[in-house]
Amino acid sequence: MVLFSCFLVGGLELETDLLTRRQRAIDEGWRGEVEGLDLTLRFLRSKRAQAHRAAATGRVDLGMPALPRHRPGHVRARRRPQPGREPRAQG
Repeated sequence: MVLFSCFLVGGLELETDLLTRRQRAIDEGWRGEVEGLDLTLRFLRSKRAQAHRAAATGRVDLGMPALPRHRPGHVRARRRPQPGREPRAQG
């Protein structure tokens, strides 16, 4: 949850800064800059909504992965040498 709350605080500061920069771009007539800032604001808001959804669902327990067990007496098969290649030296 610490990461989520840091994102909200930092996200609000980012959004405020982006809105200020967007207004300046409008005042200066920088259309391309306005479009770029609009896109960035859209991504920021989308990421914030994603963080809200993740915080609402909480943690998910994925459990421990099952590891393959070694079977006693089981020996791995050796590879057959391919034609035209010399077998590797066993070290």
